[in-house]
Amino acid sequence: MEGDGMSAADKVKEADWRLFRSRLPIWQEAYMERLNREYIALLSGTGPASEKFWELERRMREDKRRGRRGDAHEPQQYGSEPIEPAV
Repeated sequence: MEGDGMSAADKVKEADWRLFRSRLPIWQEAYMERLNREYIALLSGTGPASEKFWELERRMREDKRRGRRGDAHEPQQYGSEPIEPAV
């Protein structure tokens, strides 16, 4: 209600928070499983091992930042295009 001094978070029902908290570990595990599949695809692709290593390092760093911000991203297809080494 407007002007009641309550924030939007205060208005969320406790049952909704319990549901969210119960599902969050499941969502996190599914996200990590997807990332692992993407990393495996990257490492299984063609190209020099050093380039795949550095690309994996860059991707993991980027995924950590995204995870903290809560950004989603589309899975990338590896092996179909050359991997450029990080500078």
